[in-house]
Amino acid sequence: MDYLPQATAARLVRRFRPLFRRALRRAERNPNLAEGVTWRGVSLWPVLRPFLAASGESSLLTALLAQEAAFRAVRAIRPDALVITSDRRLAERATAFVARSLGIPSLLFFGNPSSSA
Repeated sequence: MDYLPQATAARLVRRFRPLFRRALRRAERNPNLAEGVTWRGVSLWPVLRPFLAASGESSLLTALLAQEAAFRAVRAIRPDALVITSDRRLAERATAFVARSLGIPSLLFFGNPSSSA
């Protein structure tokens, strides 16, 4: 996140928070969503709805900031190629995806917990 100044991050949050809130509200009003989330015949909507409202917005904003920081870092460093050895952190995945979108050869090793000894 060193490549994303705090003031820029704050502007992005102010700009995109209302958009993300509207998108989440639209999802909440979708009757198919409420009807479609069940476990063994029991609706999960009463549990999912507050979770979606509370964590959805912050997750979307976190992803936005990680993507912007990755874009700025890749653009500033201008690597010839990029190798990411873990996909566990959002910043690592964002960096690999940004490199690919800019035409920089990249290799992203996806983690697999079942393969660790």
